[in-house]
Amino acid sequence: MGSTIGESWLDYIDRLGYRAQLEAAAVRRHRETTVVNHISPVTAVIGLCVAALAGMVGLAAYWGSGGANAWLTAPGAGNAAIAAEASAPSSSASAGAASQPAMTTMPGTTGTSGTSGTSGTSGTSGTSGTSGTSGTSGTAATSVALTVQTGKMDGKPGWPRFVPADLSVAKGVTVTLTITSYDNGTAPLPASTESYDKVQGGTETVNGSAVTSIPNAELAHTFTVPSLGVNVPIPAVQAGQTSVQVVFTFVPTKSGSFTWLCMAPSGTGASGMGGPMMTPGWMRGTITVA
Repeated sequence: MGSTIGESWLDYIDRLGYRAQLEAAAVRRHRETTVVNHISPVTAVIGLCVAALAGMVGLAAYWGSGGANAWLTAPGAGNAAIAAEASAPSSSASAGAASQPAMTTMPGTTGTSGTSGTSGTSGTSGTSGTSGTSGTSGTAATSVALTVQTGKMDGKPGWPRFVPADLSVAKGVTVTLTITSYDNGTAPLPASTESYDKVQGGTETVNGSAVTSIPNAELAHTFTVPSLGVNVPIPAVQAGQTSVQVVFTFVPTKSGSFTWLCMAPSGTGASGMGGPMMTPGWMRGTITVA
């Protein structure tokens, strides 16, 4: 059905019953447009807030990772630092951890270590100092002085004498035996005992000069300890002298009580081996090694 001449468009649609529908549709469209116009500004504000928050989070992460410090301390190098962090985030994180200062112990907690002071009990080991008693084996050399007197000196002519006749020394300890003789008489050894003119078992000096033997013709006495292997030849006092000094050094190697004697025939009788040569306390005696 078409519209009649002179009939308006609204009259035409009204006549057909469409006007009410069109008006209703127009009202709905107006309402929708109004709602959209109200919602759009709110949505825009929310979006801006979300974007700003995201930006702040990103900036905080960047600042905490050290990138900002690198950018501030080296102007112009910030972009390079950001690029390096972006290309290797895990390595930068480990490097950041390594750069952190070492954790220190809280003050006061270390005080518990003081219990280690109990180790001071080890000081009791100082008792080992008692081992110093073994020093007796390292004592200074024992010095023994002997004098060879003539018969005129001891009031018995023809009876020379060693004073003292009995000696005591320590085993393993150096003994320095100093013999001062006043006897100017000679007593050469017979051929059978001539070997006793040699120094044996130690070292000897006569008036400060080292010797290994005494000429048999000049021999006056000997100090001989057969069991210790010791022989000390003693020369007669030379003309113009009043005495002779013999120094003999040795180390006893075994313990016991041993006889010493003179091997030179300086006693009485035809052989010169009588009288004082056979009498203890004169030209023979005892040396004790303990």
